[in-house]
Amino acid sequence: MSLKIRHKLFAAMILANLLVIGGIFVLISFSFSQSFKDYLDATRLEKLTPMAQELAQQYSQNGNWNWLRGRRNESWRVLMEKYIIDEQSLPPKLQQQRKKPRHYDAMRPDKKMRGVPLRNQAERLGGPQGNRPPPLRPGHKVLLADATGSLVVGRIRPTEEIAWIDIRTDGQLVGKLGFVKTKEITSELDQLFVDKLNDNLLVTVLSVILVSAFIALILSRALVAPILRLREAANKMTHGELETQLAVKSEDEIGQLGRDFNLLSRTLRDNLQSRQQWIADISHELRTPVAILQGEIEALQDGIRPFNQASIDSLYQEVKRLSLLINDLHELSLSDSGAMSYQFTRVDLVSIVNKALELKREKIAQSHIQVKHHQPNEPIIVNGDSHRLLQLFLNLLNNSLAYTATHGKIGIDYHVRQDALEIEWFDSEPGVSDESLALLFERLYRVDSSRSRNTGGSGLGLSIVKSIVSAHQGSIKAIHSELGGVKMIIRFPHQSKSK
Repeated sequence: MSLKIRHKLFAAMILANLLVIGGIFVLISFSFSQSFKDYLDATRLEKLTPMAQELAQQYSQNGNWNWLRGRRNESWRVLMEKYIIDEQSLPPKLQQQRKKPRHYDAMRPDKKMRGVPLRNQAERLGGPQGNRPPPLRPGHKVLLADATGSLVVGRIRPTEEIAWIDIRTDGQLVGKLGFVKTKEITSELDQLFVDKLNDNLLVTVLSVILVSAFIALILSRALVAPILRLREAANKMTHGELETQLAVKSEDEIGQLGRDFNLLSRTLRDNLQSRQQWIADISHELRTPVAILQGEIEALQDGIRPFNQASIDSLYQEVKRLSLLINDLHELSLSDSGAMSYQFTRVDLVSIVNKALELKREKIAQSHIQVKHHQPNEPIIVNGDSHRLLQLFLNLLNNSLAYTATHGKIGIDYHVRQDALEIEWFDSEPGVSDESLALLFERLYRVDSSRSRNTGGSGLGLSIVKSIVSAHQGSIKAIHSELGGVKMIIRFPHQSKSK
């Protein structure tokens, strides 16, 4: 079973949130653990500072560190009891032991011991071994080194990292007091605090995940809703409802997709209407010559019209017009399907226009129309099919001859632009309306729908012209002519004579 896009979006959002929130949780947990260790080290450093000051005073009195050397030095233990060992950090058994009377407890409040060297304090307050201070925990490990760095008290393991405090007397370095930096939290209270914080952080993370899942569910539905509407509209179109349109409000990619869908719907509807109109127009255009042929043949059969050369010529003209219409339809169908063949070579447009004028010379003379062909001094070279280009200019000439009034004018001009070659083909009155200008290249369109095919043509000539121009990567447009008729502006990519 394939997942719906809504489920995929929801899963993607949840996965992204899990990765981000999980990463934040790990970073915060690690950062806090490291920061808490730094805090513990800073606390120890704060405790060691007064101890270092007292050691400096004792060094001034003794002149060396020999009084602290030895594995079970009581003076060092007195210092540790005084500055380092925190009763709350000791295990329960050791806390009970500290509640018993001990001979070294008297060292703290006894004012008589002030100024007495620590080694003498330990000797004067000597007592049974059972009353010695409890052993130090790993977190209480403190080291003492002389000015040269040689250890006086303690040993350093290879895995331990030491932080040192300078011990100075009269500005001179006499030793260093150090402690092992925290790598692991050994205090039960400290570990309890860290665990509690991690538990609270985990609860917060889980709450955020639940809230994000709820938001992701709402967002996934909101994002998929327009896609579902688009799918519903597409289903309607498949059932022939081409007028279906979407109400688009957003400006994002989905909104653009909705606008594209609306454009597609309108295009399909317009194409369907054009095809239906195209079929109706073809039927009408074919019906007219066929009806004429049928009428004339029936007249011959009934003896109404004599069977002579004139009747044969009339039948031939109708067959010729019908053949012309069929050929034009065939040309357009080839163009639409991309099957119209072209043989592109370097050709001179001026010579092709001259050939078209020569082929229609008699018809031009019969129409009493003046043609002004403004030929340039040099050939106009394009990459094109000479046969199709000749067909293009013949269609333009036939269109002008069919619609230009007697004793009118036809003009042909050339303009070489920077990026293209322009040919202006224009004629004199009668003109056309602005609405008709935009429809001149539509198939089977004639400005005067009441014209007969004798004067109005098939209505396909300019459509074929546009198809040929497009095949040559050119463009064509119709505007009003200065002579009162229509001006066709054709643009072709041109080549220089030397190429």
